[in-house]
Amino acid sequence: MSTKKNAPPFYFFPILLFLGLSFFAQTQVLAQENLNLKLKLQKLTDRIRQETKVPGISVYVKSPHFADLGVVSGVSNLKNEKPVTPVTEDTIFRIGSITKTYTGAAIMLLCAEGKLDLDSPINRYLNLPSPLTDAIKVRHCLNHSSGLQGYLNQTPFLEDIVLPQPTLSHTPAELLEWTFAEQQELLFSPGTEFAYNNTNYIILGMLIEKLSGVSYDAYIRDNFLVPLELNETFVLLDTAMPDNFANGYFNSTDDHSYENWTDMNMSYVWSAGCIAATAQDLASWLQELATGTIIPKNVKDIQFEGFDIVPGATYASGILIDARKGIGHNGTVVGFHSDAWYSPEHETVIAVLSNANIMDDDELENRDQTREIVEEFWKILDNNLYRDDYSYYLPYFTANPGEWSGLGLSNNSPAANADVCILIYDENGNKIATEYRTITTNGQDSFVVGAGLDQTGWVKIQSSQPLSGLSFAGISNPGSYIAEVPFSRILSKSLIIPHIAQDNSWNTEIFMANPNNNPISVNLTYLNMKGSEPYGSFTYSIPANGSNNVQILALTNDNTTKSGKVMITATADISAFALYNNLQSGGNAYAGVNANIPEESKP
Repeated sequence: MSTKKNAPPFYFFPILLFLGLSFFAQTQVLAQENLNLKLKLQKLTDRIRQETKVPGISVYVKSPHFADLGVVSGVSNLKNEKPVTPVTEDTIFRIGSITKTYTGAAIMLLCAEGKLDLDSPINRYLNLPSPLTDAIKVRHCLNHSSGLQGYLNQTPFLEDIVLPQPTLSHTPAELLEWTFAEQQELLFSPGTEFAYNNTNYIILGMLIEKLSGVSYDAYIRDNFLVPLELNETFVLLDTAMPDNFANGYFNSTDDHSYENWTDMNMSYVWSAGCIAATAQDLASWLQELATGTIIPKNVKDIQFEGFDIVPGATYASGILIDARKGIGHNGTVVGFHSDAWYSPEHETVIAVLSNANIMDDDELENRDQTREIVEEFWKILDNNLYRDDYSYYLPYFTANPGEWSGLGLSNNSPAANADVCILIYDENGNKIATEYRTITTNGQDSFVVGAGLDQTGWVKIQSSQPLSGLSFAGISNPGSYIAEVPFSRILSKSLIIPHIAQDNSWNTEIFMANPNNNPISVNLTYLNMKGSEPYGSFTYSIPANGSNNVQILALTNDNTTKSGKVMITATADISAFALYNNLQSGGNAYAGVNANIPEESKP
């Protein structure tokens, strides 16, 4: 039995390889890993472009965990128009409603400068020609809770004005006239419901020009594009286009063939959708918006405050915060469709631009080409960075007051950094934290898990390189650690754990983690030293991604039980551990072991 000991330093392994040789080998490995990820992204993009019949797609990915990735697929123009031009990383696409991220950021800058109050009525700053706007605040337009309806929702405007006359110029006031002419009352009281539309962001564009004294184009350029060196991003209103501009296509014909809708005057969406960019510029912008400093500190806290659309989805200052997708927006204008998202879980941003709308084709069931690439890429990223054979399982302990739990990690690779993802679940299966670490070759890392946690749980560690390490528990005062459990890589439906007890001062606590996305049932059978089952079997349920811990005393109702073993059978693969508790010390865990697969259950 181990005894209480002072917290040791984590083990430091000497670097035995010559530094230059090690760096060269590490660089080769990282370059190969990056190439593999890029090839998977390319294959994904090619497949979805071909399946959805989109002419061209450009994708750009930025992450601190690997080098930037840019892939392209298809063409920027169809062959019947001029010599075919392949899409390149320099190809510029309209980004549609992702423009709202710029407009929302501009409003936040004006708020930071004290030029507007989000909770002031719009008509404090603008004299809009409709009594409908009297109760609408700036914040209501920002998060689409104004109660106004969209002018593009008015069938005559889009079908009778925009599409027949695509190069016609429109003023912001004219766009609002369509809304006010068709709307006699608000859809709902401002701030009570959500209704996404462009009208809100046309009003915000007018507000930007009124309070800044410059055009919308100039404000976006001077405050965002120039400081961030987004040299391939443009506010486009008329039909003039920069070099490398992709043609945009829309299958509006009866036979679903594509028509060229490139030559359009984008004043019909103005500050709600008129910006164009390369995928690289858009990825850089969204990364800055989500994690950078372009939004001043005095309003950074309210940047992501918004209207809760549904559980897990909030619309804030021109950005959607989605528990599934991350932070970002999608965009559609005639001829173009796009998505750009930052994933806090992956610390990665992806921008996907295409030069066609979602095809209205029963055969394709309205598949969304850019959204599919985003969602499939997150799956690729999980599987590429973190190998299944480098997955590890651990319990964490916070059951007793004054205790804490931590992890010690060591990268066993002499040639490559280990990208590590640490997923922390509570006993009910809720993911309560995600940690990302990069551990240098033969390096170590450690951190406390249990601070602020009030229940036990478990940890899954995914790594790009082989690891070793342990989970440890400690007492804050006098600052010592009292137990440790080594990493486990064992998952099985059948496991065995020894019960070690010299006398009734000791108890074995069995800790089980369910890494599956479905609830499972687990049966525990205690066998005494003679191999008999005097206490029978007990069945427990464990929620999806949850855990359970059971003490031998609960199985035997006898604190004089000495030694023996516990057989575990589950309806799906689990990981299990034993913690040996000293009852005389108040139940502190003093040692831990991993469960093993019984010999008769091994393949």
